[in-house]
Amino acid sequence: MESPQTKKSGLNLPAGMSGTSLRLDTFASSPSSSRSIASLTSPSSLRSISNLTSPSKSSTCSDRFIPCRSSSRLHTFGLVDRPSPVKEGSNEAYSRLLKCELFGSDFASPSSLSSPSAGAPPSPISPSKNMLRFKTDHSTTPSSPYSPSILGQQSSFASDSSTPPPKPPRKVLDAPSLQDDFYLNLVDWSSQNVLAVGLGTCVYLWSASNSKVTKLCDLGPYDGVCSVQWTREGSFISIGTNLGQVQVWDGTQCKKVRTMGGHQTRTGVLAWNSRILASGSRDRNILQHDMRVSGDFINKLVGHKSEVCGLKWSCDDRELASGGNDNQLLVWNQHSQQPTLRLTEHTAAVKAIAWSPHQSGLLVSGGGTADRCIRFWNTTNGHQLNSVDTGSQVCNLVWSKNVNELVSTHGYSQNQIMVWKYPSLAKVATLTGHSMRVLYLAMSPDGQTIVTGAGDETLRFWNIFPSMKAPVTKLCDLGPYDGVCSVQWTREGSFISIGTNLGQVQVWDGTQCKKVRTMGGHQTRTGVLAWNSRILASGSRDRNILQHDMRVSGDFINKLVGHKSEVCGLKWSCDDRELASGGNDNQLLVWNQHSQQPTLRLTEHTAAVKAIAWSPHQSGLLVSGGGTADRCIRFWNTTNGHQLNSVDTGSQVCNLVWSKNVNELVSTHGYSQNQIMVWKYPSLAKVATLTGHSMRVLYLAMSPDGQTIVTGAGDETLRFWNIFPSMKAPAPVKDTGLWSLGRTQIR
Repeated sequence: MESPQTKKSGLNLPAGMSGTSLRLDTFASSPSSSRSIASLTSPSSLRSISNLTSPSKSSTCSDRFIPCRSSSRLHTFGLVDRPSPVKEGSNEAYSRLLKCELFGSDFASPSSLSSPSAGAPPSPISPSKNMLRFKTDHSTTPSSPYSPSILGQQSSFASDSSTPPPKPPRKVLDAPSLQDDFYLNLVDWSSQNVLAVGLGTCVYLWSASNSKVTKLCDLGPYDGVCSVQWTREGSFISIGTNLGQVQVWDGTQCKKVRTMGGHQTRTGVLAWNSRILASGSRDRNILQHDMRVSGDFINKLVGHKSEVCGLKWSCDDRELASGGNDNQLLVWNQHSQQPTLRLTEHTAAVKAIAWSPHQSGLLVSGGGTADRCIRFWNTTNGHQLNSVDTGSQVCNLVWSKNVNELVSTHGYSQNQIMVWKYPSLAKVATLTGHSMRVLYLAMSPDGQTIVTGAGDETLRFWNIFPSMKAPVTKLCDLGPYDGVCSVQWTREGSFISIGTNLGQVQVWDGTQCKKVRTMGGHQTRTGVLAWNSRILASGSRDRNILQHDMRVSGDFINKLVGHKSEVCGLKWSCDDRELASGGNDNQLLVWNQHSQQPTLRLTEHTAAVKAIAWSPHQSGLLVSGGGTADRCIRFWNTTNGHQLNSVDTGSQVCNLVWSKNVNELVSTHGYSQNQIMVWKYPSLAKVATLTGHSMRVLYLAMSPDGQTIVTGAGDETLRFWNIFPSMKAPAPVKDTGLWSLGRTQIR
């Protein structure tokens, strides 16, 4: 007979055991308990269950107590269904089976607790209803464009880290139900600037030119999208399905053109050349389809021993590279049934494959978690040219079309994006922001922007490459006995002034490439220039500041003497009434337009003051930065000369510029970090740290729209960073049914 205690608890106790001898700790009270519960779907589940059912404290029972599943009501213990990481791909069927065996059929699916309808047909993960709603920030403070996610408090994927990403994405889009499966290929960007994304059973098209969202198709409850790939001209899109089909759709008309079979199970990767579509499947085969020929396929390539997860045609269409879960990289030519190369140096699945558009026969591949390496191959002779250990699972690779650089995306354990220079393999940039594996990667038609997707259900856009052809005009050559020391455009942008090594100031018509005026007055190099609406100020190593007026004959109209060493910083205030100057004498001086003597002499810096900027948001607010021995950014009220605040940056401050659009500040740095920092004012919170230059970042300028900065360094590179929103944020796009938009628009 049951004891009252046993009956009350609803547990079937063995004979001789009282209810008081059973101790159940409350799961919610211990983080370790939550971790144990979250790990029930991992291979270490049995050990976790042992820990939960066998308390560490001594018990009067010598045997473990295993309750009856049918009467124990385990769901009342607050078990949370959370996906656990796996090594290369997700295996939801195995997880459900394991839960069923451990907890009974009630726990086979989380939907059984929340949705009691038993007649619903089985279907793969589909986008949630939130897909049709824009996420809004309900916090009192506006979100920053540099935050790792725009999801804010509504998303469980928001980053808890206070460290900003090295480079912020231009835009973040929600992609509900974007699968965290290493073997799928669910994102592609067409040559007509349309992004295709597979979400659950549906494929959506997003136009990058106008942000219009179109639902292309829904495969229904018994199938799912495993891969998408545009044709090269961008009119048609192929879709690989979970049932092994390959469908071809007209992307402009949203009509299905063809359905082709041949695979026995899911088609996880697709690759078009100019006329042939190759498809790779979990059935280990590669099929070649020709839309001009009837029948499912024209050729079958058999060579892999496990799922085919990577496929890429060479730029000349002559070779096809394939990667598999058997750790092999195979190369096929267009006439052979057998691979011409079998490369087996990788020690994990090879999904990431890319052919160089800059060098014929150069192939790059990346390995999974157990390998982590990017390897470079000469497919002419099969030799490995080079390799680099990235430290984490390599998920995707793509070459820049415009420069000889390579992008890689990564999974366990860092979830980052890296940019590499070839052939030096120098790391140009590391981009972070995704909170899960960065499994998907595509490049815009102009080659300037990449989009990345991850299991955190976001798509992030990064503007990282220059345009294909940047027009370059040679304005002038000062000859063998002189050199350029400074340049400065007039505010309207028609004329440019040049400070020379011999102390001259030249003014050129930038549209006509003609010299308009040459003015002297300095004894040695003119290292800094500053225009207001009508006056040009020049600073020199001779310690003097000269003021030049193009409307007046003569070399200069005024000389300001106050520095004891070279003048290296000059900036006019926004209202043209004050001029700030910094020198190698560690002084920051402020002059008004009518005085020969400085109205303020600020001496708190302990190193040269080159970096100076006036705030466009607050009258009289001046910021300055000190050199290597100082390293501080200081904020001043020029009305009374008081220092408002300061921050030690940890390295030499080379330049400062205020954003025109938001109340934030950019600083560039030299010894010893060579980085770019973005600061929020007045909190001085560090919004972002950008890296990539290998030497001091000595030069800085901002685009006219205030969204992009360009930095220059002794490493002989100019780098463009799109970091600020537009002045006027675009009007919200109507709720069209896929993603919520970030603060700025891709243009």
